[in-house]
Amino acid sequence: MVSFELLEQLHKSDLQFILRANGFTGTGNKHELIDRVLSSLSLSQALNSLTFTDVKTLCSFFNIRYQGKQASITALCNLCGASSDTNKVADFVHDEISSIKNELNDIVGLAGVKGKIKELIAFSAIQQKRKNLGLESVSVGRHIVFTGNPGTGKTTVAGIIGRLFKAYGLVSQGGFREVKRSDLVGEYIGESEKTTSKILEEAKGGVLFIDEAYALAGEKNDFGKVVIETLMVAMEKYRDDIVIIVAGYKDEMEQFLNMNPGLKSRFNFFIEFDDYNDEELVRIVKVMAEKNDYLIEKELEIALLDKFSNCRNSTDKFANGRLARNLFESMLLKQAIRLSETESYDDAMLQLLTTADL
Repeated sequence: MVSFELLEQLHKSDLQFILRANGFTGTGNKHELIDRVLSSLSLSQALNSLTFTDVKTLCSFFNIRYQGKQASITALCNLCGASSDTNKVADFVHDEISSIKNELNDIVGLAGVKGKIKELIAFSAIQQKRKNLGLESVSVGRHIVFTGNPGTGKTTVAGIIGRLFKAYGLVSQGGFREVKRSDLVGEYIGESEKTTSKILEEAKGGVLFIDEAYALAGEKNDFGKVVIETLMVAMEKYRDDIVIIVAGYKDEMEQFLNMNPGLKSRFNFFIEFDDYNDEELVRIVKVMAEKNDYLIEKELEIALLDKFSNCRNSTDKFANGRLARNLFESMLLKQAIRLSETESYDDAMLQLLTTADL
């Protein structure tokens, strides 16, 4: 038997899912889809994109005893005389996961956040493995609440979570969509439900990140409440193939979650982003400098510590990482002006940022 005959036993929607999950277009008739799958992917890669139940069905059709998803894919590939490529696929996935985890670990600070994400991914991955093996699994929603001040890395971490879920096979597409109230709430009756439903459909298979989600609460007759109701339905309906993350200030998010009976219960993970301390903010500036081929003199490090401390004490809403980025960019401009006013400068001077640039 050849690979084409095996894939013919799948539904057209399964073939479209395989293609879209691997970044290819899913249009055309069934034979065209099979040709595209086989020309773009190995048989093993294609079958790995399916759920364990789909693999189980194929095994049943060809009288192969189901022995777990990976072992069964190997058996199906052997039936077609195709290389299973299981080790290569596993190595690629392992490398991708390691790369994303390293990116998370390289973020300055956020020790508590990183620990929570480790718990979330570990639990979700184990339940997915149990499901793939045909064991009972606990279907728990992966929706998350982020609380914390601006500039604490919430958007960055949300994007990393989306990529980790994709790499582990916990969502089908791995996309990341960031929206705010203005993207969801319409001006007329019925517009908000339609707009929100469209965004939810587009976000399926990945992460939908709603920043400043508390703004959806609005006033008594505000259309934002309709958006919340639409979100609640989708959070249950698509719980196995979408991750919705809502984010905002801690107190405002608590009020938001308590405004609708059942809303808070839709979220299973709560992650608090603490403010960065002054040393961590200096480290953030140094990381940005290193990435852009700049050096920070020691005196400037000390001056930055004082600067961050003064800014923290002079405002209620501390900007955290955003303040660090703004200061870094401001220093680049001041250095450029300083150097342009000198008669000559060497390569070392082009790289060095000093207290004169703060």
